[in-house]
Amino acid sequence: MRYALYTTLILIAVMLVATPLRAADERNYRLVGNERYQILESKDLYIYSTDVVVRKGASEKAFFFSVGSTGEILPLTIVNLKKAFPDNHRFHDGLDATFKDNSQLTKYDDFHKMFKVNRLLVASEQ
Repeated sequence: MRYALYTTLILIAVMLVATPLRAADERNYRLVGNERYQILESKDLYIYSTDVVVRKGASEKAFFFSVGSTGEILPLTIVNLKKAFPDNHRFHDGLDATFKDNSQLTKYDDFHKMFKVNRLLVASEQ
């Protein structure tokens, strides 16, 4: 009986840790270590943001991604995206043709209601 109770409590704890957190403001977050990443989009690429300190008293938003919900969180850069999909050369070519630098990777496609980088990935896989 005790064993079943402990097992149930452990399963509940694992489920709580594995699911994204929802704050009072209805935003979803993913915790990795002590870092809390706000989930901006959850498609093929999960797009995250977090505030990073750039100098004493000042912070700015930094963007990250993961492949799927449990993939490693990496800085959102063209090089990291290419490394995440090493065999998708259509995606590589699309990244080079669409984005001049890393700061453009956060552009949003209002028509398709997704980040342009995710739209590019979907189009490269068709």
